[in-house]
Amino acid sequence: MIEKIEKSLAKLSGFDVGIEDHGCFVMHGTFRYEDGGAQGFGYVINTAFIEGVIGVFDVETLQRVNGKSCWVYHTRNNISRLEPLHKSDGKAFDIKKWSDECQKKQKTR
Repeated sequence: MIEKIEKSLAKLSGFDVGIEDHGCFVMHGTFRYEDGGAQGFGYVINTAFIEGVIGVFDVETLQRVNGKSCWVYHTRNNISRLEPLHKSDGKAFDIKKWSDECQKKQKTR
């Protein structure tokens, strides 16, 4: 069964980067939705991912996204796209497209 993708307004909190136990860089944080729900977020990342997330808010550092709001396209188990509240605030980041491109690169190595 394919889950319906929802578009929700969310405030970001606790976004940071770290190194997981296999030595990979990861980004983690929480989206707190306006309906009271929340969704954790954790991805193994590269620089394009960081650029995509901070580009949604047109900021220069990851820590500046904390406390900011954006539109989140998601299911219960997956976040596929982030969009700024207004087009003039930044640019959308298509996480699914980024993931697909990374997988494609891995297959060609």
